[in-house]
Amino acid sequence: MGLRSRLLALIALALLPAFGLMYFISHIEHDAVRAEAERYALTLTQKEAVNQLKTIYEARTALSILARIPEIAQSADVCTGFLRRYIDQAPHLANIGIIQSDGHLLCSSVPLYGHDPDISTLPYFRQRVPRPRFILSDRIIAPLNGRRTLVATYPVLDTQGTARRILFATLPLDWFSTAASHAQLPTGAFFSLLDANGHVLAHYPDSTRLIPHEQILLHNIQPHTRTATPWAGRTQIDGHEWAVTVTGLNTHALGHGLHVIVAIPMTSPLQDADSRLYWNFGVLSTFALITLILAWYGGNLLILRPIQRLAKAADMIASGRYSVRTHILAGPREITALGDAFDNMAGALEERMRQDEIQKQRITRLNRIYHILSAINGAIIRIRDRDQLLNEACRIVVELGHLQFAWIGLIEPDRDALRIAALAGNAEAFVRTIRVTLDPGQPEGQGLVGEAIRAGECKFSNQVSEDPRLNKWREGLDDAGIQSAAAFPLKVHGLTVGALALYTSEPDFFDEQELTLLNELAADTALGLEHIEKDQQISFLANRDTLTRLPNRNLFEDRLRQELRRFHHNTVQMAVLAISVVNYPRINDSKGRAIGDQVLLAVAARLEALDLSDESQGLLKDRVARLGNHDFCLIVGDAADPAYIEALSEKIHATLAESVKTEREAVDLDVRIGAALYPRDARQVDDLIHHALFATHIQTAVSPHSRIAFYSAQEDTAAQNRDALEAGLRTAVERQEFYLEYQPRVNAKTGTISSAEALIQKWTREIGQPAKCSLGLCRQSGGGFVVHAVGGAPVQ
Repeated sequence: MGLRSRLLALIALALLPAFGLMYFISHIEHDAVRAEAERYALTLTQKEAVNQLKTIYEARTALSILARIPEIAQSADVCTGFLRRYIDQAPHLANIGIIQSDGHLLCSSVPLYGHDPDISTLPYFRQRVPRPRFILSDRIIAPLNGRRTLVATYPVLDTQGTARRILFATLPLDWFSTAASHAQLPTGAFFSLLDANGHVLAHYPDSTRLIPHEQILLHNIQPHTRTATPWAGRTQIDGHEWAVTVTGLNTHALGHGLHVIVAIPMTSPLQDADSRLYWNFGVLSTFALITLILAWYGGNLLILRPIQRLAKAADMIASGRYSVRTHILAGPREITALGDAFDNMAGALEERMRQDEIQKQRITRLNRIYHILSAINGAIIRIRDRDQLLNEACRIVVELGHLQFAWIGLIEPDRDALRIAALAGNAEAFVRTIRVTLDPGQPEGQGLVGEAIRAGECKFSNQVSEDPRLNKWREGLDDAGIQSAAAFPLKVHGLTVGALALYTSEPDFFDEQELTLLNELAADTALGLEHIEKDQQISFLANRDTLTRLPNRNLFEDRLRQELRRFHHNTVQMAVLAISVVNYPRINDSKGRAIGDQVLLAVAARLEALDLSDESQGLLKDRVARLGNHDFCLIVGDAADPAYIEALSEKIHATLAESVKTEREAVDLDVRIGAALYPRDARQVDDLIHHALFATHIQTAVSPHSRIAFYSAQEDTAAQNRDALEAGLRTAVERQEFYLEYQPRVNAKTGTISSAEALIQKWTREIGQPAKCSLGLCRQSGGGFVVHAVGGAPVQ
């Protein structure tokens, strides 16, 4: 249903109460017609009832007076004459007479012409009554002189209460028709007088006969004639409605009950009311039709066209064109107000949609930043290399953050400037040309990055083209289409070590929330750098010597293990060289720890710088390590020829044996080198290192003039035996297992004992016999302790 149809339906709906009101008024008018008819009928019946009661009471008064005059009953002539004179003065009575106690007529004011009533059967002659009683008869006396009459009697009683004679009076009924004719009854209405038994005593307008519907009506209302209470109501006869009233004359106390009935047909008044209703309906319908026609054309001009403009504008807004306006300036005030309200709503909606779009973009950017934070945190957990982490951070920021490019610069303390450590995006050539210093006096130090590093907080610009701080890089930024930029300091252990720079082509990109998240991103990146630095420190301490920064024994063993695995598959011989500065403890004790450290650093530097390219070994930087206090070790690959190992050792010894110049003096070094070959001397890492160190410390000590030694298994066995014997000597000293044997010295010429030798021996429990101990072994094992302990035994 269209708007026009709805408007017409609304008008029709608005007119509908008028039709309903008209119908209601018609209904009220019908009720008023019925009520008026009932009221008019009731008024007529009451009026006629009053007139009849007046006649009846006049008759009663006359009879009661005559009953008190006994002389009128002395003779018929006297009585007749008296009654004739009296009847002339009582026009409301038709006749007066006296009936004797035997029931025969004594006298009458009007001759009855053979109608001699016999009243011997009346109750007055059959019973005694306590007082005189006036009674109306229950039947109509035959017409007297052409007049229908109603008889009333009044007894004359003796002292015993017995009726001796009866006075009677006849009341004419023609008064009923006369009164009805003066009542101006509507057409079709009628009067009736009924007795207590429902007999019609009088009827108007035709007293001679009743038409059928009158007979039916009088029959229907007979139940209401049995009471003296007035009754008014309506009844239906042959589809016609009648207003009927019944009024009793209240004559039961007089011996009889009479009722006056008035019936008025309401067909004609109701038809008149219906005619007025139809006329009103016609007029109202014509008015409604004219109103609908005017509404059809006027609504189109005054309402539909502006509404159509509103609908069209609404459709355009629904399609996303929020800038549309109706501009309804003319027309009804309500329509123009609606147009203004619609335009205001459209403007507010446009602004709201703009704000929603901005908010949506901000939320999208924030979600991207949250995604970036998540990715950065994942990279921090996954990546353990600083440069790789910084490049990954730049890549994540550019790809997930939809930025043009990003770069990270780290401070170079010696230059007081930034070095670009990582970058990502589509302006790599421009980024490579960026130079940032920390000096605010230079143009390169006045940009966002320089300010962020000096202030230790983020700096940003949402209007790059208008920001004077970026004039130094204006051309490159304009070529890249950059509209917003920001720089965030990277702080490790509370110190700013660099900055993260972000660039985007969107203006007003950075707001408070995004800056907060990006600050968190920079903090996470710096935290990753801090973790990597700590991991590197831990790795350095675990695998490097803190003084010389050479690999320590742990890292050297790992590298040697890898080399052994490689040479094991190639079946090629390799060697491990152990280098020891033998006089380092003396240098450290005599010249101090600082000189000793300088000596070790010089040895490490010489080893790292030693170039063995002519021996196909290259630099020793990645194959040398410091194993202990003054021991170094290196790996020599492809050592199939022992002569090559010896020549290489001589070269290394010549390099290291040179004096080390310190701040105070030059220090001479006593360098010893031992070599162990794989797989000849050992196949395990620990064994190779042990054997090389054994050749360095033990074998070179046995031959003081030899500075280079190859591992010898025989010498290793002998050394182990000496160690075992030394341990036995120490145990024997503790257990006092040494004893003396004296051997005499005999002079060969004289044959006499000139002296004696004392021999110290100890029991060897393993073999159960004494074992000799040489003084040289005692001197070598345990220093002076064993010599002193053993040498003191003879004295004791």
